[in-house]
Amino acid sequence: MLTKPQHFLVTFVLLKIFIVFSLIFIIHVLVCIMVTAIMWYLQVVHLPMLRFIGADRYELYYRELKMKNTLLFFPLFSLEIFTSVALLLSFTMVSDFNPDVQNQFFLIGFSLILLFILHLINFQMIRPLLSILHTDVDGKKHQRLIYMQWIRTLGWTLRLIILLSMIFTV
Repeated sequence: MLTKPQHFLVTFVLLKIFIVFSLIFIIHVLVCIMVTAIMWYLQVVHLPMLRFIGADRYELYYRELKMKNTLLFFPLFSLEIFTSVALLLSFTMVSDFNPDVQNQFFLIGFSLILLFILHLINFQMIRPLLSILHTDVDGKKHQRLIYMQWIRTLGWTLRLIILLSMIFTV
């Protein structure tokens, strides 16, 4: 049996863990909203317009694009990965692993796996296509790029739906 001061200390520590978990989750959801919005912008506006950049100017355009995209995406992607892992690890602090907690653990884990797959698509398919788009004479590489971007856009949209479902089902 815990004494009153011990009980207070345990309650205080649990409250601090809950607050930290909540802040990490809120940051994670906000970053996911930002990345999802950017993915939709890329899908609907940016990538379809790449066909209007001539092959003679595309290499310069791509260098600038790569640099600016890195400045935009690196902090967001890093924060998204960090908060995903932190959320998943936070479940190790839960003593009562009831069905609701198991469900949230599964959703965070699935979201992290989906995030990993989306980054693989980005680095293994999208980036190589962007780098050789200037050689696209018949438009097939551009169409493939748009198709691959749809996978990323829908993947991030699915992640956002999963995270929002966690908020509204609690």
